[in-house]
Amino acid sequence: MRYFKEELDNPSRSDYYLMQIAQEVKRVLSKKPGKINLKDFLILFNKPKKKPLTLEEKTAESKSFWGLMKSVNTFGRKKQG
Repeated sequence: MRYFKEELDNPSRSDYYLMQIAQEVKRVLSKKPGKINLKDFLILFNKPKKKPLTLEEKTAESKSFWGLMKSVNTFGRKKQG
């Protein structure tokens, strides 16, 4: 079973062909066609696991979120007091 899960991330010949078609379409429609890589169209099914956040990272993330919520929530309200 593990073999089949890992095999999903290795594209077959037909997958490469479809990726090349998508790449050419994107190149035609793009202003900077030289920056488009074939790897941009590779779909990964087994995504790498994220490392768990440390306490400091969680705290910083929470502070930034609630700081944003405070600024968003005050629009259109009169200050009390």
